[in-house]
Amino acid sequence: MSDFIVTEQQIKAILALDGESRYRHFIKEVVGKDEIWVLGTEDSWHLVGDENEDELLPIWPAKEYVQLYADSRNILDAKPFSVSLEDFMLKHVEGLLDDNLGIAVFMTPDGAGTTPSLKQFVGDI
Repeated sequence: MSDFIVTEQQIKAILALDGESRYRHFIKEVVGKDEIWVLGTEDSWHLVGDENEDELLPIWPAKEYVQLYADSRNILDAKPFSVSLEDFMLKHVEGLLDDNLGIAVFMTPDGAGTTPSLKQFVGDI
């Protein structure tokens, strides 16, 4: 879907940002590129748990960040997938709500990420 390439220098700079700044960068990037990246298989998406044991879908603005996260977590059975922003908003947000799942925006290799409510996320997009 995307021909955008994120350089190693850009990755280091973005990962050095605090969570709120990474979230704002994520919003700008996914709106500009019209795509969201997830980690998964052909049949399902990779989910993570938070400190409250709620399940979250990690989402990223670029393939390189997904791969970096997967490599750091030794996740070998999943790969990065892109989803158009329109499909994500029209099809998948409702499914997340129905399944009582949240999102983890721009998780870093150390597992840090921002967890806005889906309502906030939709409003920010």
